[in-house]
Amino acid sequence: MARREEVKEGAAVWLLGMSKAGVVRTTPADYARVEIQVGALRLTRPLDDLAVDLQAPVSSRPARSALPSSPLEMLPSEIDLRGQRVDDALAALERALDEAMLAGRGAVRVIHGHGTGALRKAVRELFERSHYVSEWVPGGPDEGGDGVSVVTLGED
Repeated sequence: MARREEVKEGAAVWLLGMSKAGVVRTTPADYARVEIQVGALRLTRPLDDLAVDLQAPVSSRPARSALPSSPLEMLPSEIDLRGQRVDDALAALERALDEAMLAGRGAVRVIHGHGTGALRKAVRELFERSHYVSEWVPGGPDEGGDGVSVVTLGED
């Protein structure tokens, strides 16, 4: 995990659990989330997801148990957000979209469920402002209907 004093604009960082290096673009005053450039992608990640020492060998970097340990190519093409609070679900969705873009996925299926509709509304609002989402449609009758969103990815 990176320390606040290490995370400065232009610092090289390692995204824990994703096997990707990036450069810090912006550092907000509260350090809650940091904007990082990874190749052509700009990601917003929590400080806890970063390591600054790129000189350490990959095997000695700490692994995050909450993130998948498999290669990006093995990521599932869907994410299930049911039962999560809106804030937690949106953070997980942003991470899943970041990883899907890095893995070169063309589409992702997002399961948010029906429930009260609060999570569905928040997820779809995120789609509208995400620069990764080209378009989204509700799932078909055989895919879970309005409890699922099928997202087509592409950078704008």
